[in-house]
Amino acid sequence: MANNDAVQFGNINEAIAEYVKVRDELAVERKKFNEYEAVHKMYLEKISMWLRDKADDLGVDNFKTQSGTAFRTVKTSYRVAGAGWDEFIAWIQETGNFQCLEKRVAKNATKEIHDETGAVPPGIEYHADVEFDVRRPSK
Repeated sequence: MANNDAVQFGNINEAIAEYVKVRDELAVERKKFNEYEAVHKMYLEKISMWLRDKADDLGVDNFKTQSGTAFRTVKTSYRVAGAGWDEFIAWIQETGNFQCLEKRVAKNATKEIHDETGAVPPGIEYHADVEFDVRRPSK
């Protein structure tokens, strides 16, 4: 399989059969890699926890060795809890902390409006790429 070569098939059935075969091969390899990756990420996490515990024991925040440097980092995240949107929005309006929101289009809601009305909301650009999807024959 050469990347820059054009493909040729005797007929449409051959092209679809080849597409399904290659897609299935990719799925098998992706599954193998995902399993491999999960095991190794878990191992890396255990090493990281061991280093964190050692740093706690020694009262330090980093290690510098011949093999590399390890350092403490804090990862944070914020989520709206349960039905907290109303409280959060009220707080934003009361305090003017609009920087706590991000600007982005809710794709599914916008698609629903577009499908119902035939128009996209003002200020929104719509783009669609058309591709051929291929499915295996039903059994």
